[in-house]
Amino acid sequence: MPMFSYRTKITITVIAIVIAGLAAGLWEYRNAHKARLAAVAGNARRSALAIHPEQLSKLTGTRADEGTDAYGRIKRQLIKLNTAHPNVEYIYLFRQNPETGALVCLADSEPFDSPRMLRPGDPFPGQINEADVLTTLRTGATTVNEFQSDSTGRWVTTYVPVDSFDGKHNIMRLDGEISVWNMALYEKAFVQALYAWLLFGVPFATFVIVRRYARQAFSIRKLSAAMEQSATPMMIVSDTGVIEYANHGLCALTRYDRKELLGQVWLGKAQAMPEHNITKIKKFIHEGKPWTEDFELGRKSGARFPAKVTSTPVRDAGGEIAAYIIVIVDMTEIQRQASELRLAKESAENADHAKSVFLATMSHEVRTPLNGIIGFSDLLLDTDLSTEQREYVHAIYAGGETLMQLTGDILDYSRIESGRMSLATEPCDVRTLVENTLELAAPRAAGKQLQLLHEIAPEVPSSIITDTGRLRQVLVNLIGNAVKFTPAGEVEVTVRLVARDPSEPVADAFPLESPPADESQEPSPSRENDVVLEFSVRDTGIGIAPENQSRIFQPFTQLDSSNSRRYDGAGLGLSICYDLVRLMGGRMTVVSELDKGSMFSFTIRCAANEDVSAMPAEGALLSGKRIAVVTSHDGLRRELKRELALAGAVALELQMPRLGATEWDLAVVECDAGTLTALRTYATVPERWHAERVIGLVDIDIDKQQRRLLRPYFRTVLNKPVGHQTLVERLAKNTGDADASESSAQL
Repeated sequence: MPMFSYRTKITITVIAIVIAGLAAGLWEYRNAHKARLAAVAGNARRSALAIHPEQLSKLTGTRADEGTDAYGRIKRQLIKLNTAHPNVEYIYLFRQNPETGALVCLADSEPFDSPRMLRPGDPFPGQINEADVLTTLRTGATTVNEFQSDSTGRWVTTYVPVDSFDGKHNIMRLDGEISVWNMALYEKAFVQALYAWLLFGVPFATFVIVRRYARQAFSIRKLSAAMEQSATPMMIVSDTGVIEYANHGLCALTRYDRKELLGQVWLGKAQAMPEHNITKIKKFIHEGKPWTEDFELGRKSGARFPAKVTSTPVRDAGGEIAAYIIVIVDMTEIQRQASELRLAKESAENADHAKSVFLATMSHEVRTPLNGIIGFSDLLLDTDLSTEQREYVHAIYAGGETLMQLTGDILDYSRIESGRMSLATEPCDVRTLVENTLELAAPRAAGKQLQLLHEIAPEVPSSIITDTGRLRQVLVNLIGNAVKFTPAGEVEVTVRLVARDPSEPVADAFPLESPPADESQEPSPSRENDVVLEFSVRDTGIGIAPENQSRIFQPFTQLDSSNSRRYDGAGLGLSICYDLVRLMGGRMTVVSELDKGSMFSFTIRCAANEDVSAMPAEGALLSGKRIAVVTSHDGLRRELKRELALAGAVALELQMPRLGATEWDLAVVECDAGTLTALRTYATVPERWHAERVIGLVDIDIDKQQRRLLRPYFRTVLNKPVGHQTLVERLAKNTGDADASESSAQL
C-alpha cells in the first residue's frame, strides 16, 4: 500500500513548487538589492570626483564663503549632479570641524532661492548615522545606509569622501527615496518567482492533465469493455430515441447485427404499447427521471418475448440530457419460474389444507373413544379396587387425560392452520373465570406446595363479551405451564385494564421477542365499546434462557428435546395460545430470567358487557373492621391485605401467638402442616380463640381426616386459592352473625 495517496502527492508537489518560486524570488531580490547598493555607491564616488579639489580647499565652511567664486562653482556643480541623477533627491557637501568635531555645511544641491537651502557654516539639520560618517572619515570608504528615515519618507543615504588640496576631511552625502527603486526590486523578485513557477509548474500541470486524461481514457476503455462483454443487454440511445450503441448482449438477445441496430429507433423494436404506458414514459422523459417498464420486444426472427426495460438519463456538463442508457432484462425465464413457483405454492397450500382438514376430522373422531376410556376409568376409581388395580386404572386415566390434551392441541392447531378456527363470543365474568381456572391447577400446585395468587384490578369490567372457552384455554395452558416448570415458590395471575377507548394505543408491558406463529392471523377489528385487557401469569420457576425466548411460540418447540426430559408435552400449547390471542385482537409477550422465573403476558380486545352493572363496591362490607391475617407466605399475605383493604377493612399482620394479645374483629388463618398442632395448644383457651370469628384457608388436596380435625377451630374452612368475593362475603356474614349474637360473643 503506497505511503501517500495520489491526491496527497499532488498537494505536496504544488506546495514544493510554490516554495521553490518564493525562494527564487527572494534570491533575486537579495542579488538585485546588492547590485543596486553597489550602483548607488558607484554613482556617489563618480559624483565626488566631479568636485574640483582646488575649489573645495578654498571654502572655509562659514558665512564668508557666500559670494565667493569657489562657493558658486561648487554650488552649481552640485545642482548639475542632482539633475543628472533623478533618483537622488538631495546632495550635501559638509566638513568636520577639527576643533569641535561638528559637521558644518559647505554647500548643497538646493537652488539659491530654495527655502530648504543650507548656508555655509550651518550645522547639518537632518539625521546622521555617526557610525557611517566615522567609517568614511577614518577609512575613506564609501558607505551606504538604506534605513535612514524621517517624516518625509524612508531614504537611502550614501557617504563618500571628497578630497581637497588642504587635506581637510570633506564628505558628500547623497539622499534618495527608497520607494523609488525598491518597487523595481520587488518586480524583479516576482518575475524570478514567476519564472520558477513556470519552469516547474508547466511540466507538472502537463503531467497531471495528461495523467488525468489517461486515467479517464483507461476508465472509459474499461467501461466500454465491461458494457461490451456484459451478458446484460444494454444500449445507448439519443434524446430522440435513436440507437447510438448496442452491446454484444443486446445483439445476442435480439439476434440482430450491431449494424442493423445502430441508427434505428429502439421503440420500433417494441410492440404497440398502451396509451397510459406511453403517457407515463413521456412524463418521465420530460422530467428527466429514470423509469422502468415492461415491454414485449421482438427478435430478428419475428418472435416476441417479455422484457423489463430500465432507462437512465445521461447528462452533459451543462446538465442537459445528452443520451439514455437502456438496460433490458429478458423476463421469459423469470416469468416461467414465477409461474412454476405459484403453481407449486398453490399445490402445497392445497396439500397442507387437506392435511389440516384430515387432522381436524381425525382428531375429532379420536376424542369420542378417548372420552369413553377416561370416563369409565374414572368410574372404576370410585369402585372397590385393590392397591395394584387402582394403580393400573389410575395409569389408564392419566394416560387418557394426556392423550386427550394432546388430541385437543392437535385439533386446535389444525383448525388454526386450515383457517377453520372461529370465536364464539358470550358474556364472561373475568373474576370468576380466573378463579375457576386457578382451581383447576390447585391440586397439582398443592402437591408441589406452590402458592396460587391472583389480582384483578378494580377498574376491570365485571363482565365482558369474548370467547370464554378460548380465553380459559389460554389461561389454563399458561397457568399449567407455570405450575409445571416451578419447583417451589408461587404462581400469580394479574388482570388489568390497558385501554378503554378503542382509539387508544395498546401499550404492551413487555416487548415481543419472538415472531408470531402465523402472521396471516390478523387481529379482530375494534368496536365502539371495546376495552383492552392484559392478563399476566408470573412464576418463580426455572426461567427461560435468552437464546430460547425467540422460539418458544413456534409450533412443536420443546426447550428440552432430549429423551430424558423431565417435562412432558408436544410443544403446541404456547403456539396455539399465541394464535388464539391474535384471534382475540391481542398479542402475547414474555420476559424471563434463567433460574428466577418467567412472566407471560397477553392482551385481548373485547367489548364491555353494558347489560351487566359494574362490580359492586365492597368498601361498605367490611368498613372499619380489624381483620387479623395469619400466614407464613409473603405472597398470600400481600394478596389478603390488598383485598381486605379494598373491602374497607384494616388488615393486621399477626402470628398465631399474637392473636391473644391483639384486639381484632375477624381473622383469616392459613393452615399448613403445623397449624393443627398449634391450634391444639393455643385454641384451648376460649378467651384467646373465637372460632366463630375465624376463617381457615387450606390446600385443596388436604385429606378428609385432616379437614375434619380442623373444622372445630373455624367458622368456615375455604380451599386455596380462595376467591376474593367469596372471602369478603364470608367475613361480612360472620360480622353480621356476631352483631346479632349476645354481648359475650360480640367482637
